[in-house]
Amino acid sequence: MSSGSFAVDVSAWVKKAGDKADAFCRQFCAEVSERVIERTPVDTGFARSQWQPGINGSSSASDDPFAAVHLAASQMKSGDTFTLMNHCKYIGRLEYGWSQQAPNGMVRVTLAEAPDIAQKLIAALKP
Repeated sequence: MSSGSFAVDVSAWVKKAGDKADAFCRQFCAEVSERVIERTPVDTGFARSQWQPGINGSSSASDDPFAAVHLAASQMKSGDTFTLMNHCKYIGRLEYGWSQQAPNGMVRVTLAEAPDIAQKLIAALKP
């Protein structure tokens, strides 16, 4: 993201997931990414289409960012680094209130929900 980056350390949640850590990582990355993409304001659709997931430094572009996220997330395992990037030149402005469709941003709002997302996924993974 041109205006900065956001990071979430999921190691504590991975520990709670125990032997389901890989499944937790896949589901968590997919859920968080989907929410960011869905919240991206749409005028022409360009900004939303520019989201690209990556694992351990490699990224993949696709015409369908949702499909790309699910493909990348399906390959995740605990210990991997997942990234969601957007190279749209005005994505930073969108994140910081440029659009009335997302006045509080997309990434910041989703990251604020991350603990709840993680807890729900961990609870669902536990037998």
